[in-house]
Amino acid sequence: MKDRQGVPDLLSAPVAGDLSLSWDRCARLHHLSPLNGQGPDILSPAETMQLRAPLERIIVTAQEELDRLHAMVRPIGYATLLADPGGIIVERRCRDADAESFGRYGTRPGARWAEQAEGTNGIGTCIVEQRPLSVHRQQHFRRRYADLSCCGAPIFDAGGGLKAVLNVASFATEVSDRSHALALAIVIDSARAIEERDFREGSRAFWTFALQGGDGSGPGMLVAVDAEHRIVMADRHARDVFVLNQAGIDAGVRLRDIFERFPQLGRGGSVEDFAVALTQHGSGAQWRGLVTPPQARGGVWRGDAQTLLHTRPRLALLGGMQPQASRPSPRGGLPPRVLFAVRQHIESNLEKTNPVEELAAMAGLSVTHFSRAFKHSVGVAPHHYLTQQRVDKAAQLLVETAHSLAQIAQAVGFSDQSHLSRCFTRLIGSTPSAYRHARR
Repeated sequence: MKDRQGVPDLLSAPVAGDLSLSWDRCARLHHLSPLNGQGPDILSPAETMQLRAPLERIIVTAQEELDRLHAMVRPIGYATLLADPGGIIVERRCRDADAESFGRYGTRPGARWAEQAEGTNGIGTCIVEQRPLSVHRQQHFRRRYADLSCCGAPIFDAGGGLKAVLNVASFATEVSDRSHALALAIVIDSARAIEERDFREGSRAFWTFALQGGDGSGPGMLVAVDAEHRIVMADRHARDVFVLNQAGIDAGVRLRDIFERFPQLGRGGSVEDFAVALTQHGSGAQWRGLVTPPQARGGVWRGDAQTLLHTRPRLALLGGMQPQASRPSPRGGLPPRVLFAVRQHIESNLEKTNPVEELAAMAGLSVTHFSRAFKHSVGVAPHHYLTQQRVDKAAQLLVETAHSLAQIAQAVGFSDQSHLSRCFTRLIGSTPSAYRHARR
């Protein structure tokens, strides 16, 4: 049965209910024919690079998440795609053996996958409806894509605007309904992690709160505040739940306007997150949170490796936290001259053991008094600081030299390559090899 445009009756179309609105748009608004065999428009490399430029920061920030996602979906034939808000693919990862076939389907950089041109699909429809969705084979409006399975999730910026679309696509026949549903769940998690990394990249100078309802229900959300508790950034979930708009944020709404109790934030510069428990005004709703201090200028926070540590996702950690109502402010610290000398000694002798006893002797203090004063001044214990400096230096050598991991481990004071890998992965969230590969 066909309508007057020659389009099959939508009531008999093999499409899931949550895609029926898209099929209706394709037929009645976009006037598309499912029988059109032409592929998507392909932009020139120069045009694609121009559209990619505004997304360069998020592409760099998302490298680890893209690597992790692609490692999970590649074995069953998926390509991993990133598209701009107009539906143009700007990044693709796939197996070399599949590149030509994906190219024939039009799933390659420069391809325009707007719904109004290509019908129901995992990029264009995701953009129109701004929600995660799956389009499995015949659920595509155009029959040209009936062998293609794709699912996408939107990536929003800190203001709640659509920034990009993360998508995976496969033409492999072994992709079942169940495996494709699992792929969608993975894409949603990866897109949220990319959102969080992008938010944290923009909030490095502020205190960043990752928040979730005390009962674990509802989405995690992100809020960044300055030292006076003024909210300077809030993601889309926080804006919805706390009824925040940009005008209110610009006017200087404070954390205390939302919560009855809030933590003492101190002076910043620490590298340690801390947990908090918050009570919302009026409703009495309980919230648990994980607070990340601002990245200091110089000192502990230095280099690309420390930036990665600062911007790694935390929302997934909220479920296992033991919050505290407030954070006590430590007292005492090392005199600036002594602190400078101790830091210089550590950073100039990374390959040596540098026991705490030796550092305490330099400061003329007992080990206990020195450790307490050092942590107050720097934000972490001496041993933790030494490990961070070694990892930071290792990250620099990974990018700037061709030394082996064993050579780098020895040069920065780790006992062996395995010790380096454990500490590097724990602090940076990436193995040394993956870190080097992503930056070369």
